[in-house]
Amino acid sequence: MRTVVFGTVAYALAFFGASLALAGLGIYQHAAGGANRLDNFFMAAYFVFLAGTAGTAGFLLVTAASPAWRRQQIVPAMVIGAAASVVAMLLYVTGVASLPLVLLLPSSTLRAWPRISAAAFFATPGVLTGFVAIGVARLRAGRNAARRP
Repeated sequence: MRTVVFGTVAYALAFFGASLALAGLGIYQHAAGGANRLDNFFMAAYFVFLAGTAGTAGFLLVTAASPAWRRQQIVPAMVIGAAASVVAMLLYVTGVASLPLVLLLPSSTLRAWPRISAAAFFATPGVLTGFVAIGVARLRAGRNAARRP
C-alpha cells in the first residue's frame, strides 16, 4: 500500500510543479506587470489545483486497483508516477485529454450533466496515464522475472 501512496504523491507533486512552472512562465512572459501577474498566477494555480486533484484521483483509482502496481518497489513507482504526471499535464495542455470523452460519450450526455462532464474531463488524463503506469509496472515485473535464474 505504501507504493500506491508514494506513487500517487509523486504524481501529484510532479503535476503541480510542472503545471505551475509552465503557468508562471507564461504569465511572466505575457502579463503587463505588478499585481496583475500575481493575480493571474493565483488564478492559474486555482485551475491547476482543480485539474491536478481530479487527475490525481483518477491515477489513484486505477493504480490502487492493480496488483502489479502494488507489487512495485517504492522508488520505481515514484519515478513512473512522476513521469506519468508530466504526460498527463501535456495531455491537458494539448487538449488530447478530451478526445476519449468526446468519442465515447454522446454530446447530449456532456450537455446534460456539465459538472460530471467537467470532472470526467479533468480525471481522464490521470486514468489514462494510470493505465500506462500499470503497463510499465507489468513490463518491469516481466523483465525482472526473466532475469532471475
